Amino acid sequence: MYKFKFKNRVELVSPQNLSKGLFLWIWQPTKLPPHLGVSIDGTYYSLLYDRKQVGMSVASQLDIIHRKKLSMIWQEVTLDSLDFRAVFDKYTSCSYDHCSCIQPILDGLNLKISGGVLFDLLDELTEKKGLGRAYYLNLTEQFQGIKKYNRIEVEMYLFKLQA
Repeated sequence: MYKFKFKNRVELVSPQNLSKGLFLWIWQPTKLPPHLGVSIDGTYYSLLYDRKQVGMSVASQLDIIHRKKLSMIWQEVTLDSLDFRAVFDKYTSCSYDHCSCIQPILDGLNLKISGGVLFDLLDELTEKKGLGRAYYLNLTEQFQGIKKYNRIEVEMYLFKLQA
């Protein structure tokens, strides 16, 4: 069952589309749970299980995506945000018993959500009319949206990575 379906979805044909504005990066959206990152004006931030990525260039991330042929969605966010560098400075990495990759993104957008997973964030952004265009890459026409999962599945996944 799909919990969130993307509207205004267009194929990413130019990296320039990601150079201005705020984007939620959804890595491997067909896998559960997908990994999340965020970019603003060409600079990328992400919290991983073993480290964080702060101030990376969008171009370097796109090189990895193209080289590994990863599936991606970039969801434009039209809400104001805090300074993501300062937000990510408060974190070192994800932990199954502490936080996941979504937490600094929620902090940066100054949002509180109940479930703590991607589709809860997307629902909240929809409610606040904070979603713009969604770009995708390496997804088949059969892709319909984000499948339902829960916070426990995220914690179990992080536990496996850290074991």
